[in-house]
Amino acid sequence: MDYPVDFEALKRPSRPNHFLMAPESEAGPKGDAASPLFSLPAGHLYQVALALFSSQPRTETVHTDAVRLQAGFETKTPLIGFTDDVVFQAVEITPETSSLIVYSASRVGYSDLGANRKRVQTWVRALNEAATDS
Repeated sequence: MDYPVDFEALKRPSRPNHFLMAPESEAGPKGDAASPLFSLPAGHLYQVALALFSSQPRTETVHTDAVRLQAGFETKTPLIGFTDDVVFQAVEITPETSSLIVYSASRVGYSDLGANRKRVQTWVRALNEAATDS
């Protein structure tokens, strides 16, 4: 994956081996699922998400951009060790609330059997809990 990612211009493959979660809005990318609203400023959400996502098993941080509030990761699947790419960006909704765009994509194969969807949903659920505690 090339960084930084421009989500407005993101070209998604036709094969079903990727997943995009994004805020519901007229502007911005259209996701496969809506991301939650967080009661945190976008900069704080970025820091919490970066710490949490980079600590996931088999995950290496490969890109951080504190200006764009974006970070990218390479993560290995548990059984075979395929590399998947994950990138997120914190998005300001109001000065005190934010959301995020999260994109997870397999590098190889036609289908991922829902692995990218499950990863994003699991990571965002954990972020929701962590953000509530911060």
